[in-house]
Amino acid sequence: MPWSNLLPFVGVLVGTSLFCVIRVTYRHRSHINDLRKQGFPMPKNWSWITGHILVLYKYQKKFPPLANVALATQELCRKLPDTEMFLLDLWSAFPASLMVFDPEAAVLVSQKYNLPKSDASLELLKPIVGGQSLLSMNGMEWKTWRARLNPGFNPTTLMQHVPYIVDCMDVFCEKLR
Repeated sequence: MPWSNLLPFVGVLVGTSLFCVIRVTYRHRSHINDLRKQGFPMPKNWSWITGHILVLYKYQKKFPPLANVALATQELCRKLPDTEMFLLDLWSAFPASLMVFDPEAAVLVSQKYNLPKSDASLELLKPIVGGQSLLSMNGMEWKTWRARLNPGFNPTTLMQHVPYIVDCMDVFCEKLR
């Protein structure tokens, strides 16, 4: 098959792929823009092209190069004292996320309504927790296991473990010295 016959096929393939990327991007960004217009709290300087990626980058530059992005996110939270939660749109690097930094709102999100966690955040947790855990569960499965583990987090039970925790911290501090 000559190359001249392959060129239109490649052109159609590239054009279709580009159209799909633009369409998916537009659908996502228009949804976020609708939320923004409705007054949903989010950092200023949202962009149709980059979302909040450049906003977060501005905060990330204040820290050393290998610092965890959570530090920049925490700094961003401090700059929004008027709200207890906001939407952070880092798509396509990461799904749009609801950033909650108020204890009462966190209880509503994580316990009362048990909002589902994104697949991307679950994938990030896998190397840390080694698979499925209370952090990665949703819905009734989460509620069942949370109820089973609740007695272990009773203040009386936790206080019994304080001497052991202090001993472990002493060993850890010695290793750091």
